[in-house]
Amino acid sequence: MIQNAGMSITLENLARQLGIAPGYHDIQGEYHAATEQTLRSLIAAMGISCGSEAEEQASLSALIAYNQRLPACKVIVAGHDPWEIRLPDEAGISHHGWEIHLENGGTHEAVRANNLLMLPELPTGYHKLVTHDRQVQMLLIVAPSRCYQSGTIEKGGKTWGVSTQLYGLRTHSDWGMGDYTSLASLVSWVSEQGGGIVGINPLHALPMHDPEHASPYSPVSREFFNPFYLDITAIEEFSSCIEAREEFAEPHFQTRLRWLRQQELVHYIDVAAMKQPLLEMLYRHFRVKHLETGDTRGQAFRAYQSQGGEALFRYALFCALQAHFHHLDAHIGGWRDWPAAYHDFHNTAVAAFARANIEAVEFYQYLQWQCETQLAAAGKQAWDRQMRIGLYGDLAVGAHPSGADTWIEPACFAKGASIGAPPDAFAPQGQDWGLPPWIPYQLKADGYAPFIRMLRANMRFTGALRVDHIMGLYRLFWVPAGMTAAHGAYVHYPHEDLFAILALESHRNFCAVVGEDLGTVPDEVRELMSRYGLLSTRLMMFERRWDGAFKSPQEFPVAAVSSFGSHDTPTFNGYWTGRDLEWRNELGTFTNSGEHESTRHQRERDKVLLVENLEANGCSPPDELETPSAALAASVYRCLSRSASAIVLISAEDLLGAFETPNIPGTIDQHPNWRRRLSLCLENWSLHPRVEAILDAVRNER
Repeated sequence: MIQNAGMSITLENLARQLGIAPGYHDIQGEYHAATEQTLRSLIAAMGISCGSEAEEQASLSALIAYNQRLPACKVIVAGHDPWEIRLPDEAGISHHGWEIHLENGGTHEAVRANNLLMLPELPTGYHKLVTHDRQVQMLLIVAPSRCYQSGTIEKGGKTWGVSTQLYGLRTHSDWGMGDYTSLASLVSWVSEQGGGIVGINPLHALPMHDPEHASPYSPVSREFFNPFYLDITAIEEFSSCIEAREEFAEPHFQTRLRWLRQQELVHYIDVAAMKQPLLEMLYRHFRVKHLETGDTRGQAFRAYQSQGGEALFRYALFCALQAHFHHLDAHIGGWRDWPAAYHDFHNTAVAAFARANIEAVEFYQYLQWQCETQLAAAGKQAWDRQMRIGLYGDLAVGAHPSGADTWIEPACFAKGASIGAPPDAFAPQGQDWGLPPWIPYQLKADGYAPFIRMLRANMRFTGALRVDHIMGLYRLFWVPAGMTAAHGAYVHYPHEDLFAILALESHRNFCAVVGEDLGTVPDEVRELMSRYGLLSTRLMMFERRWDGAFKSPQEFPVAAVSSFGSHDTPTFNGYWTGRDLEWRNELGTFTNSGEHESTRHQRERDKVLLVENLEANGCSPPDELETPSAALAASVYRCLSRSASAIVLISAEDLLGAFETPNIPGTIDQHPNWRRRLSLCLENWSLHPRVEAILDAVRNER
């Protein structure tokens, strides 16, 4: 129970019905009960009235009645759950005959036995359970008991690969940032070196009107892709579009390209200024040459539109509306800034805009078509080369509050709350990530459709998918608007359903699943990951025993993707030289000079412990340890590669000896996050002595 004597029992029960936890334990083990204000704010964020005692009681009664009805969706795990559904006591429902319409055709009868509906054993998939009179129906999802695992993982094999931030990947032909063709080239290169996996940052759609909004973990949509990663010259229309080819060949254009290629950081505004006009030229050319003639390519686009359905149309319409309003007022950053008549997709103003601007809408559908075409080419490269895993994608934990996802499915997202984390040693004030969470009961009422579409989109071209903050499928920490993270509360999700659907889509897309389970992870999440066959995420710099010593390679779990660090931690060179601590001191994230000094001394002790670990495991480092030499980095990766983990990843930053990390958590403009480019073009990696030293160390152990 919530320890607040002044709080009504009705409010407590209402919160419990909605999955809101009564409190949480901080990193010190101290319990923090959720306040009445927190509960009221979070309940209201879910669209539930609770402003008075009468409203609380009415909402609780309505919610209890809702939960007693036949749900809109039922998930059954084959081989684990019984083939039965308990029918509610609603008048008439239990007296109807029932049948099951299979996803791929065919019908089965369901037999009623008292208040149970007995089902035959069904194939995995999405089926419909309906009454004979068609008055009542339910989505029936049958899932496998475990996620898909490639033959390599399933048979206890091991592989290795390279991870990179795609925007930072440098090639001789890029436009100032990496692109989908660069990704295909990296896949080829890693395969040639004997690797089996290529890890990348999320490729989710970012706001095209605001190229400086660079964080891949705050997208406008997790279901669609970033068009600025498109390789313009690889789009089929480029070869026949005279206007685009002349613009590309213009001397000033080429001078700007050369300048962008030479920069240490991605200049997103300049890249967008060069790419967007050409994309528009290619689209206009496509309409004239293919859509107006109705040739094979035009028909292929129409088929893509049809397959994308309502979600693709709404996404493209969102983009067209945002471009329109941003052109009228540069301060408009998303749909919450639009005129009120356009906030709801169903309003007549939105329909009128769509009719009057069909070419603008189809432009954004065309861009997604090209994104999927080029991503498919990268995925095919991995398939053709028989890589053990192939592309290893990344799924962000949330989407921008004023982006496409929240406009497309507004009922599923909380209004007036965001995802974050409670206070801990790393962030004493807690964290507020500014991303709106899904409302658990609304997500289920929608048959988990947004979740399913999102998984399909991100699994389609990958052999493995990392789910950021996997704990979010079990519970998320909600921060009420206008309050600090210290006043947030955990909200629980229908985790069994979500993990089961994850397993189903994993099998359908032949895509293994990796959970990002760093930090404090509830035991229940560990159990779910193990039961459903997810791989864990392990960072060597954090893998310690109780006494602070680094774990030996064989202490790493088998079902894991292991690496030295991540995009949010220092590179190996940065770790060894304390470059991350210099940044923290410069940015003022230490509470005082004493903390900076003590942290620096602890890092020196950690380096000694790391060297001891290398020596103890037969990976003796060089005698010279002052600098993070290629030999020292190779020793570290040799030790990591001896781990029991199925997959080992080398970050491109470590491969090339970078000192700066891609991102410093908790900063936005204070640090050039999500902008750093790699120091060397991919075409020259094989000539770099450090690259060869690290690759040799890894290849000899895997």
